Amino acid sequence: MRALALVAVLCVAGASLADVDFASAAIRAEAKVSANSNDARARFELGRILLHGWAFGKGAALPGVDESVVWPADASLRMSRVRDSVPASEEATFLKDATKHFMRAARVDSSNAIYALANAFAFEQMATNFITVIGKGNSFGDFADEEALWDKVEAEYRRAYAISRDSDLKGKFGKGPDTPVSGEAARGLIRLHEQNRVRLTKAELDRLGAHLKALGS
Repeated sequence: MRALALVAVLCVAGASLADVDFASAAIRAEAKVSANSNDARARFELGRILLHGWAFGKGAALPGVDESVVWPADASLRMSRVRDSVPASEEATFLKDATKHFMRAARVDSSNAIYALANAFAFEQMATNFITVIGKGNSFGDFADEEALWDKVEAEYRRAYAISRDSDLKGKFGKGPDTPVSGEAARGLIRLHEQNRVRLTKAELDRLGAHLKALGS
């Protein structure tokens, strides 16, 4: 319904609806980051665009209005590569660069739970695809190996959960597929536990389960 409402409003306003070319969108987003390297929102949006390139390839168009990227109401930041082919080096670079921008956004605005969630998800994609994205025996910045990446995934899910838990229980969260953030973070931690990536105690699992139940998710 929100997506339909958005279309209706834009049509009334006379704005043109058209897909945005990936390369053009990335260039415009990079210009915003270059203008202010500490613009956390610009970093986050550029990260989303690059993550789109990782998941679907640079030939895939992004939703847009008047050449600006406008994410549909049901668009998640948690875009996963679903193709079976080994990612090209350029696509692997998209993921690595997206992760760097999410990291910077999370450092600039450390109280923003959605940036921490984006950080966690991007690192999870990188750790899951470690061999094809980073390469055996290689490192990513300060992260020496695959295990270090998984440690980062856990830490960021925990941080996203801690930042958003109390406010989410009060119903103070926005609309969209990645909200409430604490619910996504809780599910991320449970997923890592089920994959034997982390070991949660029964008490932790019970607390996360209770939180999800309280959120109604």
